[in-house]
Amino acid sequence: MDARLLKFTSCATFILLMGAATGRGASYRTQNFLVTGNDDQLAKEVAISAERHRRQLALDWLGHALPPWHSICPIRVTAQPDLSAGGATSFGFHRGRPLGWAMQIQGSRERILDSVLPHEILHTVFATHFGQPLPRWADEGACTTVEHQSEQAKQRDLLTRFLTTRPSRGIAFNQMFPMREYPRDILPLYAQGYSVTQFLLARGGKRKFVQFVESGLQNRDWEAALSHHYGFNDLSDLQVSWNRELQTQLNQLLEANTEHQPSAATAATSKHTLGLTAGTTQPAPTTPATEITKPASESIAKATWQIIPAKQVAKLETMIASNIARTQATVHSAKQKIDRSMKAARFDRSAVEPSTNESDRSRTSMIASSLPPLPVVTGWYARRAAAARRQQQQDSNPRWQPIRISGTPAWY
Repeated sequence: MDARLLKFTSCATFILLMGAATGRGASYRTQNFLVTGNDDQLAKEVAISAERHRRQLALDWLGHALPPWHSICPIRVTAQPDLSAGGATSFGFHRGRPLGWAMQIQGSRERILDSVLPHEILHTVFATHFGQPLPRWADEGACTTVEHQSEQAKQRDLLTRFLTTRPSRGIAFNQMFPMREYPRDILPLYAQGYSVTQFLLARGGKRKFVQFVESGLQNRDWEAALSHHYGFNDLSDLQVSWNRELQTQLNQLLEANTEHQPSAATAATSKHTLGLTAGTTQPAPTTPATEITKPASESIAKATWQIIPAKQVAKLETMIASNIARTQATVHSAKQKIDRSMKAARFDRSAVEPSTNESDRSRTSMIASSLPPLPVVTGWYARRAAAARRQQQQDSNPRWQPIRISGTPAWY
Protein backbone atom coordinates (compact mmCIF):
# COMPACT_ATOMS: atom_id res chain seq x y z
CA MET A 1 0.00 0.00 0.00
CA ASP A 2 1.07 3.61 -0.06
CA ALA A 3 1.36 6.82 1.90
CA ARG A 4 -0.21 9.91 0.45
CA LEU A 5 -0.69 13.61 1.09
CA LEU A 6 -4.25 14.58 0.26
CA LYS A 7 -4.90 18.07 -1.04
CA PHE A 8 -8.16 18.14 0.83
CA THR A 9 -8.59 18.03 4.61
CA SER A 10 -11.96 18.59 6.24
CA CYS A 11 -13.98 17.80 9.29
CA ALA A 12 -15.88 15.27 7.20
CA THR A 13 -12.61 13.55 6.35
CA PHE A 14 -11.72 13.15 10.00
CA ILE A 15 -15.18 11.90 10.92
CA LEU A 16 -15.13 9.31 8.15
CA LEU A 17 -11.68 8.07 9.08
CA MET A 18 -12.42 7.92 12.78
CA GLY A 19 -15.72 6.20 12.13
CA ALA A 20 -14.01 3.55 10.04
CA ALA A 21 -11.29 3.16 12.64
CA THR A 22 -13.54 2.71 15.66
CA GLY A 23 -16.39 0.80 14.11
CA ARG A 24 -15.15 -2.67 14.91
CA GLY A 25 -12.39 -4.77 16.42
CA ALA A 26 -9.81 -4.00 19.05
CA SER A 27 -8.43 -0.54 19.73
CA TYR A 28 -5.79 1.17 21.85
CA ARG A 29 -5.22 4.90 22.26
CA THR A 30 -2.14 6.89 23.24
CA GLN A 31 -1.48 10.63 23.24
CA ASN A 32 -0.91 10.86 19.48
CA PHE A 33 -2.31 7.61 18.04
CA LEU A 34 -5.50 5.57 17.98
CA VAL A 35 -4.74 2.05 16.78
CA THR A 36 -7.48 -0.34 15.66
CA GLY A 37 -7.32 -3.90 14.44
CA ASN A 38 -8.54 -7.39 15.15
CA ASP A 39 -6.15 -8.18 17.99
CA ASP A 40 -6.09 -6.35 21.33
CA GLN A 41 -2.49 -7.20 22.11
CA LEU A 42 -1.18 -6.18 18.68
CA ALA A 43 -3.16 -2.92 18.77
CA LYS A 44 -1.50 -2.10 22.09
CA GLU A 45 1.94 -3.07 20.80
CA VAL A 46 1.56 -0.92 17.68
CA ALA A 47 0.30 2.10 19.64
CA ILE A 48 3.12 1.96 22.18
CA SER A 49 5.69 1.33 19.44
CA ALA A 50 4.31 4.23 17.38
CA GLU A 51 4.82 6.65 20.28
CA ARG A 52 8.30 5.26 20.90
CA HIS A 53 9.28 5.56 17.23
CA ARG A 54 7.81 9.07 17.01
CA ARG A 55 9.97 10.22 19.90
CA GLN A 56 13.15 8.30 19.08
CA LEU A 57 13.15 9.03 15.35
CA ALA A 58 12.65 12.74 16.05
CA LEU A 59 15.56 12.68 18.49
CA ASP A 60 17.76 10.79 16.02
CA TRP A 61 17.02 12.92 12.94
CA LEU A 62 16.05 16.31 14.39
CA GLY A 63 17.83 16.40 17.73
CA HIS A 64 14.65 17.06 19.72
CA ALA A 65 11.30 15.44 20.42
CA LEU A 66 8.15 16.66 18.68
CA PRO A 67 5.34 18.38 20.59
CA PRO A 68 2.00 16.55 20.68
CA TRP A 69 -0.04 16.82 17.51
CA HIS A 70 -3.21 18.90 17.50
CA SER A 71 -5.15 15.96 16.09
CA ILE A 72 -4.73 12.27 16.76
CA CYS A 73 -3.40 9.93 14.07
CA PRO A 74 -5.65 6.88 13.54
CA ILE A 75 -3.79 3.69 12.55
CA ARG A 76 -5.62 0.73 11.07
CA VAL A 77 -3.67 -2.55 11.44
CA THR A 78 -4.19 -5.66 9.31
CA ALA A 79 -1.88 -8.46 10.38
CA GLN A 80 -1.60 -11.85 8.71
CA PRO A 81 1.44 -14.14 8.52
CA ASP A 82 1.40 -14.37 4.71
CA LEU A 83 0.26 -10.80 3.98
CA SER A 84 2.68 -8.61 2.03
CA ALA A 85 4.09 -5.72 4.05
CA GLY A 86 2.96 -2.19 3.27
CA GLY A 87 1.63 1.06 4.63
CA ALA A 88 -0.48 4.07 3.67
CA THR A 89 -0.25 7.42 5.44
CA SER A 90 -2.44 10.35 4.38
CA PHE A 91 -2.22 13.96 5.52
CA GLY A 92 -2.45 17.51 4.22
CA PHE A 93 -0.51 20.73 4.82
CA HIS A 94 -2.01 24.03 5.94
CA ARG A 95 0.30 26.96 6.70
CA GLY A 96 3.25 24.67 7.21
CA ARG A 97 1.45 22.29 9.52
CA PRO A 98 0.26 18.77 8.67
CA LEU A 99 -3.43 18.04 9.10
CA GLY A 100 -5.74 15.06 8.80
CA TRP A 101 -3.49 12.16 9.71
CA ALA A 102 -4.63 8.68 8.68
CA MET A 103 -2.46 5.56 8.52
CA GLN A 104 -3.04 1.98 7.41
CA ILE A 105 -0.40 -0.69 7.88
CA GLN A 106 -0.37 -4.36 7.02
CA GLY A 107 1.83 -7.43 6.88
CA SER A 108 3.12 -10.01 9.31
CA ARG A 109 3.36 -8.93 12.93
CA GLU A 110 7.15 -8.96 12.69
CA ARG A 111 7.36 -6.76 9.58
CA ILE A 112 4.70 -4.37 10.85
CA LEU A 113 6.69 -3.67 14.00
CA ASP A 114 10.22 -3.62 12.59
CA SER A 115 9.72 -2.09 9.12
CA VAL A 116 6.29 -0.80 8.15
CA LEU A 117 5.54 1.17 11.31
CA PRO A 118 8.91 2.97 11.71
CA HIS A 119 8.93 3.79 7.97
CA GLU A 120 5.49 5.40 8.13
CA ILE A 121 6.16 7.15 11.43
CA LEU A 122 9.29 8.79 9.99
CA HIS A 123 7.13 10.17 7.17
CA THR A 124 5.00 11.90 9.82
CA VAL A 125 8.08 13.18 11.67
CA PHE A 126 9.43 14.74 8.47
CA ALA A 127 6.03 16.20 7.59
CA THR A 128 5.80 17.81 11.03
CA HIS A 129 9.35 19.18 10.88
CA PHE A 130 9.57 20.42 7.28
CA GLY A 131 5.95 21.49 6.86
CA GLN A 132 6.05 20.68 3.15
CA PRO A 133 6.62 17.71 0.83
CA LEU A 134 10.21 16.52 0.44
CA PRO A 135 11.85 15.44 -2.82
CA ARG A 136 10.86 11.86 -3.46
CA TRP A 137 14.36 10.41 -3.24
CA ALA A 138 15.10 12.03 0.13
CA ASP A 139 11.79 11.19 1.78
CA GLU A 140 11.63 7.57 0.67
CA GLY A 141 15.38 7.05 0.92
CA ALA A 142 15.54 8.20 4.53
CA CYS A 143 12.43 6.27 5.57
CA THR A 144 13.82 3.08 4.05
CA THR A 145 16.92 3.37 6.26
CA VAL A 146 14.80 2.70 9.36
CA GLU A 147 13.39 -0.57 8.02
CA HIS A 148 14.69 -3.97 9.05
CA GLN A 149 18.08 -4.93 7.61
CA SER A 150 16.49 -7.64 5.47
CA GLU A 151 14.28 -5.03 3.77
CA GLN A 152 17.25 -2.72 3.22
CA ALA A 153 19.21 -5.59 1.70
CA LYS A 154 16.44 -6.05 -0.87
CA GLN A 155 16.87 -2.44 -1.97
CA ARG A 156 20.63 -2.84 -2.33
CA ASP A 157 20.19 -5.97 -4.42
CA LEU A 158 17.56 -4.30 -6.59
CA LEU A 159 19.80 -1.30 -7.19
CA THR A 160 22.65 -3.53 -8.35
CA ARG A 161 20.29 -5.21 -10.75
CA PHE A 162 18.91 -1.90 -12.07
CA LEU A 163 22.36 -0.41 -12.68
CA THR A 164 23.74 -3.51 -14.36
CA THR A 165 20.73 -4.08 -16.58
CA ARG A 166 21.07 -3.17 -20.23
CA PRO A 167 20.09 -0.38 -20.72
CA SER A 168 20.72 0.98 -17.24
CA ARG A 169 17.67 1.92 -15.18
CA GLY A 170 19.58 4.40 -13.02
CA ILE A 171 18.46 8.02 -12.66
CA ALA A 172 20.90 10.88 -13.29
CA PHE A 173 21.29 13.01 -10.18
CA ASN A 174 20.40 16.27 -11.91
CA GLN A 175 17.01 14.69 -12.62
CA MET A 176 16.54 12.87 -9.31
CA PHE A 177 17.39 15.58 -6.77
CA PRO A 178 14.70 18.13 -7.69
CA MET A 179 12.17 15.40 -8.57
CA ARG A 180 8.75 16.11 -7.04
CA GLU A 181 6.92 13.53 -9.13
CA TYR A 182 7.57 9.86 -9.61
CA PRO A 183 9.26 8.65 -12.78
CA ARG A 184 7.59 6.09 -15.00
CA ASP A 185 10.08 3.48 -13.78
CA ILE A 186 9.48 3.87 -10.07
CA LEU A 187 11.32 0.97 -8.46
CA PRO A 188 14.81 2.39 -9.22
CA LEU A 189 13.87 5.64 -7.48
CA TYR A 190 13.32 3.83 -4.19
CA ALA A 191 16.48 1.75 -4.47
CA GLN A 192 18.67 4.63 -5.67
CA GLY A 193 17.18 7.12 -3.21
CA TYR A 194 17.93 4.73 -0.37
CA SER A 195 21.51 4.20 -1.58
CA VAL A 196 22.24 7.92 -1.98
CA THR A 197 20.77 8.65 1.44
CA GLN A 198 23.00 6.00 3.01
CA PHE A 199 25.98 7.46 1.13
CA LEU A 200 25.30 10.91 2.61
CA LEU A 201 24.51 9.59 6.09
CA ALA A 202 27.93 7.94 6.16
CA ARG A 203 29.44 11.41 5.65
CA GLY A 204 27.80 13.34 8.44
CA GLY A 205 24.94 11.50 10.07
CA LYS A 206 21.21 12.07 10.24
CA ARG A 207 21.03 15.62 11.55
CA LYS A 208 23.44 16.86 8.91
CA PHE A 209 21.26 15.17 6.29
CA VAL A 210 18.20 17.00 7.64
CA GLN A 211 20.08 20.32 7.52
CA PHE A 212 21.09 19.57 3.93
CA VAL A 213 17.48 18.90 2.93
CA GLU A 214 16.36 22.07 4.72
CA SER A 215 18.87 24.12 2.72
CA GLY A 216 17.81 22.52 -0.55
CA LEU A 217 14.13 23.13 0.14
CA GLN A 218 14.73 26.72 1.19
CA ASN A 219 16.74 27.81 -1.85
CA ARG A 220 15.80 25.12 -4.39
CA ASP A 221 19.52 24.97 -5.14
CA TRP A 222 20.64 21.44 -4.38
CA GLU A 223 24.17 21.93 -5.69
CA ALA A 224 24.77 24.86 -3.35
CA ALA A 225 23.35 22.87 -0.43
CA LEU A 226 25.50 19.89 -1.40
CA SER A 227 28.64 21.99 -1.56
CA HIS A 228 27.94 23.70 1.76
CA HIS A 229 27.10 20.59 3.78
CA TYR A 230 29.13 17.83 2.11
CA GLY A 231 31.87 19.57 0.12
CA PHE A 232 30.98 18.16 -3.31
CA ASN A 233 31.44 20.59 -6.18
CA ASP A 234 28.12 19.76 -7.81
CA LEU A 235 25.69 16.92 -8.43
CA SER A 236 28.01 15.34 -11.00
CA ASP A 237 30.82 15.26 -8.44
CA LEU A 238 28.51 13.53 -5.95
CA GLN A 239 27.31 11.07 -8.57
CA VAL A 240 30.84 10.14 -9.62
CA SER A 241 31.85 9.52 -5.98
CA TRP A 242 28.71 7.54 -5.26
CA ASN A 243 29.10 5.51 -8.46
CA ARG A 244 32.74 4.75 -7.60
CA GLU A 245 31.75 3.42 -4.19
CA LEU A 246 29.03 1.26 -5.73
CA GLN A 247 31.56 -0.05 -8.22
CA THR A 248 33.81 -1.18 -5.41
CA GLN A 249 30.91 -2.89 -3.68
CA LEU A 250 29.88 -4.61 -6.91
CA ASN A 251 33.39 -5.93 -7.54
CA GLN A 252 33.51 -7.31 -4.01
CA LEU A 253 30.12 -8.94 -4.51
CA LEU A 254 31.14 -10.52 -7.79
CA GLU A 255 34.39 -11.79 -6.32
CA ALA A 256 32.49 -13.37 -3.42
CA ASN A 257 29.99 -14.85 -5.86
CA THR A 258 32.82 -16.28 -7.95
CA GLU A 259 34.28 -18.02 -4.90
CA HIS A 260 30.99 -19.80 -4.24
CA GLN A 261 30.00 -20.42 -7.88
CA PRO A 262 33.14 -20.22 -10.02
CA SER A 263 32.58 -19.89 -13.73
CA ALA A 264 34.19 -18.24 -16.72
CA ALA A 265 31.31 -15.76 -16.98
CA THR A 266 31.49 -14.47 -13.42
CA ALA A 267 35.28 -14.44 -13.35
CA ALA A 268 35.33 -12.25 -16.44
CA THR A 269 33.13 -9.59 -14.79
CA SER A 270 35.22 -8.80 -11.75
CA LYS A 271 36.22 -5.33 -12.95
CA HIS A 272 33.21 -3.98 -14.83
CA THR A 273 31.51 -0.70 -14.00
CA LEU A 274 27.95 0.34 -13.32
CA GLY A 275 25.82 1.88 -16.04
CA LEU A 276 24.68 5.31 -14.84
CA THR A 277 25.37 8.63 -16.56
CA ALA A 278 26.48 11.43 -14.27
CA GLY A 279 24.10 14.35 -13.94
CA THR A 280 24.95 17.95 -14.77
CA THR A 281 23.14 21.22 -14.36
CA GLN A 282 23.07 21.80 -18.10
CA PRO A 283 20.28 20.44 -20.31
CA ALA A 284 21.17 17.61 -22.70
CA PRO A 285 24.78 17.23 -21.48
CA THR A 286 27.26 16.29 -24.17
CA THR A 287 30.57 16.80 -22.36
CA PRO A 288 32.49 13.51 -22.11
CA ALA A 289 33.52 14.40 -18.56
CA THR A 290 29.95 13.85 -17.39
CA GLU A 291 29.93 10.27 -18.61
CA ILE A 292 30.90 7.58 -16.12
CA THR A 293 30.53 4.37 -18.07
CA LYS A 294 28.39 2.51 -20.51
CA PRO A 295 26.06 -0.19 -19.20
CA ALA A 296 27.84 -3.29 -17.97
CA SER A 297 27.83 -6.51 -19.94
CA GLU A 298 25.04 -9.04 -19.78
CA SER A 299 27.22 -11.37 -17.74
CA ILE A 300 27.16 -8.91 -14.84
CA ALA A 301 23.39 -8.71 -15.03
CA LYS A 302 23.15 -12.49 -14.98
CA ALA A 303 25.40 -12.66 -11.94
CA THR A 304 23.26 -10.04 -10.21
CA TRP A 305 20.02 -11.82 -11.02
CA GLN A 306 21.29 -14.74 -9.00
CA ILE A 307 20.88 -12.47 -5.97
CA ILE A 308 17.22 -11.65 -6.59
CA PRO A 309 15.50 -13.72 -9.28
CA ALA A 310 13.25 -12.01 -11.79
CA LYS A 311 10.32 -14.23 -10.76
CA GLN A 312 10.65 -13.02 -7.19
CA VAL A 313 10.58 -9.38 -8.30
CA ALA A 314 7.54 -10.08 -10.48
CA LYS A 315 5.76 -11.71 -7.54
CA LEU A 316 6.56 -8.71 -5.36
CA GLU A 317 5.22 -6.29 -7.96
CA THR A 318 2.02 -8.34 -8.29
CA MET A 319 1.39 -8.15 -4.55
CA ILE A 320 2.12 -4.42 -4.59
CA ALA A 321 -0.34 -3.85 -7.42
CA SER A 322 -3.00 -5.74 -5.48
CA ASN A 323 -2.39 -3.57 -2.41
CA ILE A 324 -2.65 -0.42 -4.50
CA ALA A 325 -5.94 -1.47 -6.02
CA ARG A 326 -7.45 -1.97 -2.57
CA THR A 327 -6.13 1.36 -1.33
CA GLN A 328 -7.43 3.23 -4.36
CA ALA A 329 -10.88 1.73 -3.90
CA THR A 330 -10.91 2.88 -0.27
CA VAL A 331 -9.74 6.41 -1.12
CA HIS A 332 -12.23 6.69 -3.98
CA SER A 333 -15.10 5.66 -1.72
CA ALA A 334 -14.02 8.14 0.97
CA LYS A 335 -13.78 10.94 -1.60
CA GLN A 336 -17.31 10.31 -2.83
CA LYS A 337 -18.65 10.41 0.73
CA ILE A 338 -16.79 13.65 1.43
CA ASP A 339 -18.14 15.22 -1.77
CA ARG A 340 -21.68 14.34 -0.77
CA SER A 341 -21.26 15.68 2.77
CA MET A 342 -19.74 18.95 1.55
CA LYS A 343 -22.49 19.40 -1.03
CA ALA A 344 -25.15 18.84 1.61
CA ALA A 345 -23.52 21.39 3.89
CA ARG A 346 -23.63 24.02 1.08
CA PHE A 347 -20.30 25.35 2.30
CA ASP A 348 -19.66 29.03 1.37
CA ARG A 349 -15.90 29.50 1.00
CA SER A 350 -16.07 33.31 0.86
CA ALA A 351 -17.81 33.47 4.23
CA VAL A 352 -15.04 31.73 6.14
CA GLU A 353 -12.13 33.58 7.72
CA PRO A 354 -9.12 31.77 9.20
CA SER A 355 -9.42 31.04 12.90
CA THR A 356 -6.47 30.58 15.22
CA ASN A 357 -8.61 29.53 18.18
CA GLU A 358 -7.47 26.02 19.08
CA SER A 359 -10.88 25.26 20.60
CA ASP A 360 -12.58 25.92 17.26
CA ARG A 361 -11.30 22.73 15.58
CA SER A 362 -14.25 22.19 13.26
CA ARG A 363 -13.96 25.73 11.84
CA THR A 364 -10.24 25.23 11.14
CA SER A 365 -11.02 21.97 9.37
CA MET A 366 -13.57 23.72 7.15
CA ILE A 367 -11.01 26.37 6.23
CA ALA A 368 -8.53 23.67 5.29
CA SER A 369 -11.09 22.09 2.98
CA SER A 370 -11.42 25.34 1.01
CA LEU A 371 -7.72 25.75 0.30
CA PRO A 372 -6.17 25.37 -3.17
CA PRO A 373 -4.94 21.91 -4.19
CA LEU A 374 -1.88 20.61 -2.37
CA PRO A 375 0.76 18.32 -3.84
CA VAL A 376 0.86 14.61 -3.22
CA VAL A 377 3.31 13.08 -0.74
CA THR A 378 4.29 9.47 -1.02
CA GLY A 379 4.72 6.44 1.05
CA TRP A 380 6.06 2.97 0.65
CA TYR A 381 5.94 -0.35 -1.13
CA ALA A 382 2.75 0.47 -3.01
CA ARG A 383 4.49 3.21 -4.97
CA ARG A 384 7.15 0.83 -6.18
CA ALA A 385 4.91 -0.83 -8.74
CA ALA A 386 4.54 0.47 -12.26
CA ALA A 387 1.15 -1.23 -12.36
CA ALA A 388 -0.21 1.54 -10.15
CA ARG A 389 -0.03 4.08 -12.93
CA ARG A 390 -1.88 1.84 -15.36
CA GLN A 391 -4.58 1.25 -12.77
CA GLN A 392 -4.97 4.96 -12.17
CA GLN A 393 -5.48 5.70 -15.85
CA GLN A 394 -8.59 3.53 -15.97
CA ASP A 395 -10.77 6.10 -14.25
CA SER A 396 -12.40 8.16 -17.01
CA ASN A 397 -14.46 10.45 -14.77
CA PRO A 398 -13.11 14.02 -15.31
CA ARG A 399 -14.44 15.16 -11.89
CA TRP A 400 -12.49 12.57 -9.96
CA GLN A 401 -9.26 10.72 -10.60
CA PRO A 402 -7.47 8.28 -8.27
CA ILE A 403 -4.58 9.85 -6.41
CA ARG A 404 -1.61 9.65 -8.74
CA ILE A 405 1.91 8.70 -7.79
CA SER A 406 3.24 12.16 -8.37
CA GLY A 407 3.78 15.53 -6.79
CA THR A 408 0.87 17.15 -8.61
CA PRO A 409 -2.56 17.86 -7.09
CA ALA A 410 -4.66 14.72 -6.91
CA TRP A 411 -8.15 16.22 -6.75
CA TYR A 412 -9.34 18.75 -9.28
